[in-house]
Amino acid sequence: MPEKIIFCQPIFKTAIWGGNNLSKIFNVNPPFEKVSEIWTASAHKNGETPITIGGDTKALSLSQYYQDEKEIFGLNCRKYKDFPLLIKWLDANDKLSVQVHPGDDYAKKHYDSLGKTEAWYIVSAKPGAQIVYGLKPGTTKKALITAITENRIEDVLNFVPVKAGDVFFIPAGMVHALLDGVVVYEIQQSSDITYRLYDWNRVGADGNPRELHIQEALDVIDFDNNINVSAYNNNVLNEDKLLRLILESKYFDLRIRNVNQNAISSTATTKASFKLCSVLTGSITIGNEDYSHQVNAGESFIIPAAEGYIGGCSFCGNATIMEATVK
Repeated sequence: MPEKIIFCQPIFKTAIWGGNNLSKIFNVNPPFEKVSEIWTASAHKNGETPITIGGDTKALSLSQYYQDEKEIFGLNCRKYKDFPLLIKWLDANDKLSVQVHPGDDYAKKHYDSLGKTEAWYIVSAKPGAQIVYGLKPGTTKKALITAITENRIEDVLNFVPVKAGDVFFIPAGMVHALLDGVVVYEIQQSSDITYRLYDWNRVGADGNPRELHIQEALDVIDFDNNINVSAYNNNVLNEDKLLRLILESKYFDLRIRNVNQNAISSTATTKASFKLCSVLTGSITIGNEDYSHQVNAGESFIIPAAEGYIGGCSFCGNATIMEATVK
């Protein structure tokens, strides 16, 4: 039933590299001149999205609701102390820092946190747009340290062209960076640990260089998995299938669904996992004769797992939806 669905309320963040594309996608007046990120489904302490349940207008805490009603999130969540996923949109109006995230073991030891494996879906990209996706093949730790010392780290970065519809899997330990002219939907483990390896020799709003984390980055970079990297999947937009699996990983799976305005669409969960849905384009209406709720581009909602709860959801509209499940 739609009244059991968890609707997430987005929160906005700003950074020097942000722009105004997300404000247009979300059709909102933002609280900042530059919006760098919009977190649309998060229980993380650094940016928790309020939630409402079905037709209720009372805002709740996703982190607390997860603790109180953990069984509705599915069997796979039994091993996760906290809500395990985080969904965000990013507008790279300028280059982001070259960075890397730790894996589970390192993050647990140093921060009592999950690691940060993530994936990007390219929502839009200007002509000629690129990202940093790993290090050049054959780059060793010694070679990277030499490049850092000689201030020529750009020589060892792997630049990859991108276009709308490309999908990139970014495991913990992999060097990466969004560059200017790209808007991205991101799914990740619920973690906010980032080590800046390089920041293009620029300064922050205070006129000083932003902090780098060279030693921590060197500690967690997986040099084996930064060799011969390529896009996990691409040409997603060229597929006519109503539902397509576009990414499988240790932590989450990702599917993209096309909703046709001429027919009612349905999606279902299993006992294993909830389904975290995000509208990429268009809008949908979820409901029945007693209740309806419209979800627009940029917004996210969570369908509980099937074990004794909802199990499925029907909606109508004309939209493209990303559906994530947890492992």
